[in-house]
Amino acid sequence: VVTVHPTDSLGAAAKRLVEHRVGALLVVDQGGVLRGILSYVDILARLGVEAEHDARAISLLDRD
Repeated sequence: VVTVHPTDSLGAAAKRLVEHRVGALLVVDQGGVLRGILSYVDILARLGVEAEHDARAISLLDRD
């Protein structure tokens, strides 16, 4: 079981997903109480919203 805390950054959560090769993380508070589940889709959705306003994201598609 791989966990993150509610105060962890999305970047840190994404890194844990990759390191542990899982698709979701349990979000637990300092007492170990489950507060939610954060999936890779949740992270991509948030990054997608931010990328809509970031022209640099398009440069990733143009690799000649």
